Amino acid sequence: MGGILYVARADNPAFLGPASLPEIAAHIARSHGPSGSNRDYLLQLAAALRELDDPDPHVRELEALLLAT
Repeated sequence: MGGILYVARADNPAFLGPASLPEIAAHIARSHGPSGSNRDYLLQLAAALRELDDPDPHVRELEALLLAT
């Protein structure tokens, strides 16, 4: 099984720097890239990590914030 990972470096216009989790979640909620909705990407990532029993607290918090909106 393959996968794609996107990383925003500091020179990327999408890089938010030291943004708060609510700011990051809001940015994810309104953003789309060449592979589709960033919201969908994050929610699928969170589901995959749960399936692998490899929770990531940062991803879980972002998922909770996205699902709350």
